Formats: sequence, structure tokens, C-alpha cells
Amino acid sequence: MQAGYAKLLERGDIDRHLRRTRRQYHARRNALIDALGKSLPEASVAGAAAGLHLIAWLPAGSDEDSIAEAAAGRGVAIHTLHTNCTTTAPIAPALILGYGLIGVPAIPSAVEQLAMAVGR
Repeated sequence: MQAGYAKLLERGDIDRHLRRTRRQYHARRNALIDALGKSLPEASVAGAAAGLHLIAWLPAGSDEDSIAEAAAGRGVAIHTLHTNCTTTAPIAPALILGYGLIGVPAIPSAVEQLAMAVGR
């Protein structure tokens, strides 16, 4: 395994792969942030600096579970902060939105469906 990895490093395959995937994920992240700004402006976006997920903070009183259920009914899978993370103090409602497996062209319509699930 190590010899195979060394060969990929020598040929530059790993560097090319990393450059390509960074560009793809950067484009997806930017498309998601842009779509959220247009379709769900009341959400405050955080966590964009690293990883393959964003946090969309919702207005106080938003029901994460109802939103997740409505989004799923519209074909959009999301995670909620309070269901999928451990919190030790009261914290505002939020959605965890992954963009690692969705293509850029599909992001705007997915966020529109999410906005409808939120009730916009």
C-alpha cells in the first residue's frame, strides 16, 4: 500500500486530485452560500472556512425537526444541530447542510425546496 501511494506521489497524481477536488468543493460551497442568501436570507451562514458542511442559523423559535421533515418530503436531506450534535448550553436552532455530494447545478433548486420547507 505504501509503495503504491509513493508512486502516486511521485507521478503527481495526488497533487492533481487535491487541486481538482478543492476547486469542486469551493464552487459547491460558494453556490450554497449564494443560494442561501437568495432563497433563505433570514438564515445566517457559519462554518464556511473548512469542511464540507455549513451551518445555517435559523431565527429563534424555528422548529428544526419540522423543517427537516418537510425538507425530506421535498427530496432535500439535511441534519439539524440539536438532533445531530451535542450541545451543553441553550443554542439557537440551526441546520447542518452538506455540500460534498451535490453538484453545483442542483444546489439552487435544493435550497429553494429547503426555503419552502422552512415556510418561505
